[in-house]
Amino acid sequence: MLCIGLYEPDMERCRKMRERIVGYSMRFDLDFSVYYILDGAVKPEKYAPQLHLALISMDGARALTLAWEIYRANPDCRIGYYKSESCDLEPALAARPISFYRWETGNSSFDKKLGEMLEDILCTGEVFRYETRKTSMTLPVQDILYFQSNLKYVDIFMTDPRQQRSIFGKLTDVEQLLEAQGLLHRFLRIHKSYIVNRQQVLMLNKSEHRLVLKNGEQLHISNVYYPMVQKAFSGKESRIENQE
Repeated sequence: MLCIGLYEPDMERCRKMRERIVGYSMRFDLDFSVYYILDGAVKPEKYAPQLHLALISMDGARALTLAWEIYRANPDCRIGYYKSESCDLEPALAARPISFYRWETGNSSFDKKLGEMLEDILCTGEVFRYETRKTSMTLPVQDILYFQSNLKYVDIFMTDPRQQRSIFGKLTDVEQLLEAQGLLHRFLRIHKSYIVNRQQVLMLNKSEHRLVLKNGEQLHISNVYYPMVQKAFSGKESRIENQE
């Protein structure tokens, strides 16, 4: 489920914006949750990692600061600004927004803008989704390095270390999620503690039974999984270089 953050200090306009979002959801049969951002209620680093899109009213006093804080806490969150009148947009560019919207332009224009933003999120490539009653995250597959078992949790290592995540469960649970989402072919189990993203592998070190990742990390391959790893990376199509 996608999560949209909404910052609108004006209560009446907040209500109307909610109606527009719900109306869009019903018209296009999309399922997403809305998180209402209140001034000073919760620090952005607490909720920003769950957001896929933040709609921010530039009429709010903290709009630009809030957008930057959300972007800093979650660079993958798209930022969309809207305002009741024309203004200088240059100060708003620090958070790398993907859209600007004029409030008075009506529902049809809003639908178009929101549709463009959601399409940008959904069409960036394959994503790994994890959801519980309290947590929702969507991670681009291309940005995942590997999953590592850590007691009762699984750590998700990303190409950007600041985006590392942890989820409750076992690696077998992750394998089941990957299979259910049609992503299992993108990953490979190499150890009881590791599932690696095939796209992130640079080299197979045969003598030391290790995979060298593109970021320089090396992961040990257990004897149980080594034959499967060697077979997976021995074809002519493979981009893996075998190191004797």
